[in-house]
Amino acid sequence: MPVKKQKKQKAFTLIEILVYSAILVTVVSVVVGFLFWALKNNARSKASTESQDNARRAIEIMSSAIRQSISVYTPTSIFDVNPGQLSLETKISPPTGETKTYKDFFVENYKLYLKEEGKSPEQITSDQVSVSSLVFKYLSPASGLENVQIDIIIDYNAPAGRSEFQSSTHLISTAVARGY
Repeated sequence: MPVKKQKKQKAFTLIEILVYSAILVTVVSVVVGFLFWALKNNARSKASTESQDNARRAIEIMSSAIRQSISVYTPTSIFDVNPGQLSLETKISPPTGETKTYKDFFVENYKLYLKEEGKSPEQITSDQVSVSSLVFKYLSPASGLENVQIDIIIDYNAPAGRSEFQSSTHLISTAVARGY
């Protein structure tokens, strides 16, 4: 009687399955690790951008107000200390029946505010940042035009326990009261 040849079944051996599994786990680990790294860098970038944008915006608003002012109102301004306060005398948008008005910049609860005479204070910085330092320096040059130096530090409010997302921006700028 003729001997039948058995057909070989094609199957994976245990060793092949283990090797394939090890390769798959390695590839998945690398991909997941990359995703976590990308998310962490995105959060760091967001923190940095938020603190920089708020600092730039604050400097621009204060510098513009200084340039548009008649003068620095020194009786209510606080210079060379943190937190400082800057009071400006201006002819822009005075209350009815007045020829001039006042604008104040100050920090309260780590937020920067602009207070215009007869109006409620307006928050300039976002809730996602804190003003850790605001110092105004009064500079009066020989030309008679008043200069104010603004020194501001704004920190990103990192989530509790996530200090790796901390970001801080320090800007210094000087503006001249042009007297009109």
